[in-house]
Amino acid sequence: MSLPGTPAAAPQDPVVIGRIARPVGVRGDVKVVVESTAPERFKNLKTITLRLREECRSFDVIYCDFSKPWLRLHLTGVECPEIAGLLIGAELVIPASERVKLESDAYFIDEIIGCAVIAADDRELGFVQEVWHQSHHDLWVVDGPRGEILIPAVSEFIREVDLARHRIYLNPANGLWEEA
Repeated sequence: MSLPGTPAAAPQDPVVIGRIARPVGVRGDVKVVVESTAPERFKNLKTITLRLREECRSFDVIYCDFSKPWLRLHLTGVECPEIAGLLIGAELVIPASERVKLESDAYFIDEIIGCAVIAADDRELGFVQEVWHQSHHDLWVVDGPRGEILIPAVSEFIREVDLARHRIYLNPANGLWEEA
């Protein structure tokens, strides 16, 4: 069975806004884990580009139902669970130019991942490896010579985020990490 959809070029600076988790029902619908900070973007979805194993495919959207945190899609050419199963793991991608505008103190996760984290005394603590979402604030997971450090993404701990230099500067924080 070949992949459905129309072959498409990858978007300019692709950004992942969701991932197909599994087929749903008997018509070929798919369940999507939403990774967008702007779920309203899915309300009027007419077409979508999926990236699977570095191959991009374009689909018309027949049906879209968003109920947080899931999205249920029915796409052209996906008429049964077996075909929908071929799309498991596919990423919904958009060009970076179509990202929503954020407030000045907000950042996209992919902008934070990989940033060097610098302590108040100018020591490099490591690099942000992932972001954990908590109900009250995010935690940035930093991996470095001292092992794993969890940094709360709040102004009490974060002095500056310099995306141009890919660096995050911290305020003094007693007890946030072990001093060596």
